[in-house]
Amino acid sequence: MHWHGRPRPDHPNLFSNKLILKRFILDGIITLVDAVHAQQQLDQFTIAQSQIGYADRILLTKTDVAGQDDALLQRLQHINARAPIYTVVNGEIDLSLLFNVDGFMLNDKLTVKAPLFRFVAPQQKQRRVYRGGTGSRGGFRSAV
Repeated sequence: MHWHGRPRPDHPNLFSNKLILKRFILDGIITLVDAVHAQQQLDQFTIAQSQIGYADRILLTKTDVAGQDDALLQRLQHINARAPIYTVVNGEIDLSLLFNVDGFMLNDKLTVKAPLFRFVAPQQKQRRVYRGGTGSRGGFRSAV
């Protein structure tokens, strides 16, 4: 996470280029997280948190230097519970984890549950408002 690119959906730009569409498929977003500096980066930069949030897979690097950090793992899972976290040791990882992510497959079926609550605005009471003045136009009137 030393490079702080602006995480945003760039796939619309990719999908508008016909040559790219003919040759490539956007499979997913893989984010590398430096285990040595991650906590500090996440504390300082909201963009680092966004990168985690956009990820389809998270690769935790430098774990051979930093060691096991359960607090970091919990934090990453809290930011993005959907993305699996894989550990990279000495720069080595099973390459099959980097392909067939299916992060941008639009045929997923979503299950949407009904909300558990419904907002009901409190009924407003009728009140009397003094409009000021004299005669038939002044005095008290009812208002909602």
